[in-house]
Amino acid sequence: MGREKKKGTSGNVKAFISREKALKKLQLSLQEFRRLCILKGIYPRDPRKKFEGSDKTYYLRKDIDFLAHERLIGTIRQQNSHRKKVVKARSKRRIDILKRLALSAPKTRLDHLVLERYPNFVDAIRELDDPLCIVALFANLPADHNVGIAPERVSRCQCLLREFHNYVAHTNSLRRVFVSIKGYYFQADIMGESVTWITPHRFSQILPADVDYSVMLTFLELYECIMSFVNFRLYTSQNLAYPPKILRPADAKALELSSLVVEKTAKSDVDRRQGQGDGDKDEPNQLPAETVKIAEKLAMEAKNEEDDDDYEFDDEAPGNDPDMADGDESSSQAGRSGVFNGKSVVLGREVPYAELEFCLRAAGAEKVSREDDLTDTENRLSGYTHWIIDRPKVSGNRDMSLEYVQPQYVFDSINAGLLLPPSLYTPGAPLPPHLSPFVSEEDDGGYRPWFKDIIERIKAGDTSVVEEAAAVVYTEEAAKYDKTGDRKKKRTSEENNRRNEAVKDSQEVHNSSAANTKEVVDKDLEMEIENSSHDTAEETVAKELDNRIDDGSAQGADKKDEEPEDDEDEEGEEEKISKSNSERMDKEGRDMATLMLSRKKMRQYQKHKRMEDHKLATRDKLTQKRKRLEAARAEREANKAKRKRQ
Repeated sequence: MGREKKKGTSGNVKAFISREKALKKLQLSLQEFRRLCILKGIYPRDPRKKFEGSDKTYYLRKDIDFLAHERLIGTIRQQNSHRKKVVKARSKRRIDILKRLALSAPKTRLDHLVLERYPNFVDAIRELDDPLCIVALFANLPADHNVGIAPERVSRCQCLLREFHNYVAHTNSLRRVFVSIKGYYFQADIMGESVTWITPHRFSQILPADVDYSVMLTFLELYECIMSFVNFRLYTSQNLAYPPKILRPADAKALELSSLVVEKTAKSDVDRRQGQGDGDKDEPNQLPAETVKIAEKLAMEAKNEEDDDDYEFDDEAPGNDPDMADGDESSSQAGRSGVFNGKSVVLGREVPYAELEFCLRAAGAEKVSREDDLTDTENRLSGYTHWIIDRPKVSGNRDMSLEYVQPQYVFDSINAGLLLPPSLYTPGAPLPPHLSPFVSEEDDGGYRPWFKDIIERIKAGDTSVVEEAAAVVYTEEAAKYDKTGDRKKKRTSEENNRRNEAVKDSQEVHNSSAANTKEVVDKDLEMEIENSSHDTAEETVAKELDNRIDDGSAQGADKKDEEPEDDEDEEGEEEKISKSNSERMDKEGRDMATLMLSRKKMRQYQKHKRMEDHKLATRDKLTQKRKRLEAARAEREANKAKRKRQ
């Protein structure tokens, strides 16, 4: 016989551990354990045999052993100890101790987690989609301390996103743009990898109450650190100073990319920091010293890897000089020409400025200005080539040297890779379809939009296709209006048919009732003739004629009375239809006005609505109570009267 195995030394019991035992082993709370698992990338597992019950959550034992050696656990314990000291000093009202504790608060460092997750810089670029989407989301959310979103967090996300957009615009790396109801989809080509992210529309956001913001904020904490490393590495690879300087007057006007000053350096950012020493301590938005040190180490390792790969490819190639590697990459990417290369654009006050400025600068536009920033001189539009406008028509005098186009012109031109004819995007004109560059014919079941063929013909140099495309667009718009008119005519004819059927039904009911009345009258006449023996035949005939005359006059009166009732029914139906349409339009208008409210106005509106609902509910309760009291009083009086009669 073999040696008997001890219980718990092999199988699922050895490979897995329940969450309750993991918390006890690590001596952490559930919230701290969840945060640590998110930061380290550890997820629950589903063993085939759940040895402690199916209602438990299981983890790999080796993952928990890996977490036991994490330095963040020590930081968490230091923070818990520091929090207890703060509570104790606050209860004793020791202001001096509180000030000292505020300066010595332990901070969480996530730099080592970035190095663990991404040994190579290309790996970080390849998985940059999620960090960019989360950072862009929180950059457009309002600060709310109730859910843990601090204003400093929102400002930090806005800064990181703006720095990344500035790099994409500087290197002309933007490849695809698509505008949907969710926001703006962007795709850039960075170091040979496609990075796709979405930026939400800049509307007043309402934070839903059924979202766990603590989980999202934990992910954001990690993604902020990743974005800091990525931005630092991208800027240093182009020999650009990081972080870029911010022009305070332009930043106060919310000029986005125009407020950033990109400075080129003759040597790498690492050498620049070593040469300046402690001179960068007062620079705004400066990264911590430990983060900079690790990022510089990562940058040097990535640079050495690139140099080694170049030498393995061709040792005698003139472009493989390790001292010129970053410079060649910078010149090659910065030298790309976009579709708006050399163009100067004016953005109207009604268009989305931040997204259009980013797209235009990434497409090579030389100058992008807002309508409000133009001077009032006569030559204020000299040098400009395009004016992006989203109004039905151009207000004021139209400058014939400018091309007035709608915002879709910018996005479609970037996706097409060339400047499309501006005549298709004139203000107030129906626009061609905005095609998604992320959907191919194979994904869409072999369907090929007609405007895609138009773009291919424009690329081939066919100038006659512009009039054809405009004719197709106008035809589609006319078809839409015709369909709307047909629907209205169909609805009107259906209503008329229903009314005619109702009139016919009422006439049939009236005729059947008249016939029944006539039969009853005839029977009564026969009974009277049989019973009255003293009446002569002439008197009987006269009575019958008189009765029939009376019946005819009564039927005529009934018809006259029913005809206006039918008219009244038709008028009532029309009034109901018009009333329902007006109520629906009023409701849509109220909903649209509610969406356009600011956050403060929205809170006031919701408070007012709750008060009105409370008033209506109270009034209904009082009305029902009064009805019950009146019914009880009437019942008592009836019982009293009944007793008196008895």
